[in-house]
Amino acid sequence: MSFPDGETWLFWGQSTDDLTPQPLIEYDIYLNGVLDHVVVGTGATILYGTPGALNTFQVIAVDEAGNQSVPATWTVGLR
Repeated sequence: MSFPDGETWLFWGQSTDDLTPQPLIEYDIYLNGVLDHVVVGTGATILYGTPGALNTFQVIAVDEAGNQSVPATWTVGLR
């Protein structure tokens, strides 16, 4: 979901890991190739893209050992 000011709500299915409990898995949130912020143990966040442009959002799960998932990527035109 996105709004005219660029506010975008992202939701994703949480990762599972054989060693790291789900509430401790970190998610690196990227906006247009730049790390925007990190959330822990949740499958949702809010960030601000550039209105009137294509924006690429990526979520990468990271377990306690530092192993990273393949990025989940969305490219969205924000109005």
